Amino acid sequence: MHAAEPTEAPRSFNLVTQRWIPVVRRNGTPQRLDMRTLLLECQSIRELAASNPIDNVAILRYLVSVLAWCHPGVSTEELLKVSSQGGVPHGWLVSLGELNAPNPLFDLLGTPRAHLQGPPDSDGERPVADLFHEIPGGTNIAHLRHVVDFRYGVCVACVAVGLVRLPATITAYGSGKSPGINGTPPVYFTPIGRSLAETIALNMPSDRIDGDCPCWAPTYGQREGARVGFLEGMSWTSRQFRIHGSLKGHCMLCGAGVATLPNMLFELNAPNGRPGLTSSPLESWRDPHVAYNRKGFPVRGLAADGALLGGSRHWRDWLGAMQGAHDASPPLAVVHAMRFPEVLARVDATAMITNKAKSVECVRIRYMPDVVAAPSEATAHLDGRIKDVTHETQSGLKPPRRAKLPGSTASSVASEIPNLESVSFMSAARTAPSRCRDTSEAWQVALSRVARGTTLPGILDVLEAQYRSLAAAGSPSRRATTQQRKTGERGNRNGAAR
Repeated sequence: MHAAEPTEAPRSFNLVTQRWIPVVRRNGTPQRLDMRTLLLECQSIRELAASNPIDNVAILRYLVSVLAWCHPGVSTEELLKVSSQGGVPHGWLVSLGELNAPNPLFDLLGTPRAHLQGPPDSDGERPVADLFHEIPGGTNIAHLRHVVDFRYGVCVACVAVGLVRLPATITAYGSGKSPGINGTPPVYFTPIGRSLAETIALNMPSDRIDGDCPCWAPTYGQREGARVGFLEGMSWTSRQFRIHGSLKGHCMLCGAGVATLPNMLFELNAPNGRPGLTSSPLESWRDPHVAYNRKGFPVRGLAADGALLGGSRHWRDWLGAMQGAHDASPPLAVVHAMRFPEVLARVDATAMITNKAKSVECVRIRYMPDVVAAPSEATAHLDGRIKDVTHETQSGLKPPRRAKLPGSTASSVASEIPNLESVSFMSAARTAPSRCRDTSEAWQVALSRVARGTTLPGILDVLEAQYRSLAAAGSPSRRATTQQRKTGERGNRNGAAR
């Protein structure tokens, strides 16, 4: 398949009307949609379909933030009810503008302040590859794809994904370069529904702060208070970038041929909002998609010794964190989504694992709702199942006790063989010096056959077979003595041979 030929350079790129979000329809058709169409038709979309799993998390968080900003106070219940008819109501998206006149606030190429970017006076040139961890940059050469900094570019649609990714994945590097609000990127737990509409609804925040707004909103900075709200936390970055460059060619990510390929970034080492939010403590900011350990730190994709976690560690540590094991605080979004089991299809745990600010791998594990049950429910279910299995196993290995023998069966046997217990005792006692154990064995086997409805001749056959078995094997003490004697004789023969 050949890449498309370069097209005319765009003068603007508004996220409301330009296609930049990769999705898969419920009929399996892959598409790129603009934000407005996506929200209006989200019920017919199965899920986000970016090639990098962490992008699906970042885009979802961005969409939830935009919808919560456009229609403040919307709840999961309300969104599930109205979206079942097709998607988000048109009246909720007034802040995005009209189809032919989208809100200029969302224009990536706008001036003077472009959406999700720094001011025009940003300096410090960096390659555009800094936005994409899957593209090697600088000395990070351990990749299957190799490009040269500043000589390759990325189309504006892919740049939009890279900019949306920043709040969730920005790392620290160099001197004085701080990570994002969650510190080193943690594991993000995102509830997923049967459609994108249900997914957005399940991730809608249940806890709101008055006056909270995203960092790119015109009203940002008017609210007072130390606590960080959902919209601010989802959009805050420790550094800002402004795309630049106009190469002509093919995007090094998607292969699209365009006339404008930004190939560099102007970097501003300053946050896009109020300072001091890097690695915010739990009392001021709690990310709803993050689990926190007993010390209040986000659960990450690295072991305590800094080594990468293997598959079993992901299941053990991440699943335990979701369930609140070991005094961990489970993700608020997951706890909230468990209230809607009829629409919750799974929970995705996604981590961008880094080493010294370089991305090593991106891991995504999908958990079914039954696995993500509350710890008390999961533990009770597991304990009950273990008891059932243990009982079944023990019942298969151990003969039933006399006390459990049906009274009718015991009476019938006693009437036909008045001295059945004496017969069993005598058949074992004649051959086994250790009467207690061997007599019990013979008697229990006999009762086991009786309990299963064995006829009188069959009972006698059982006793006779038990008699012969005991006579051939001898008592436990006799068997042990015989085994010791044989072991000693074998050792003497080996010594003589040497």
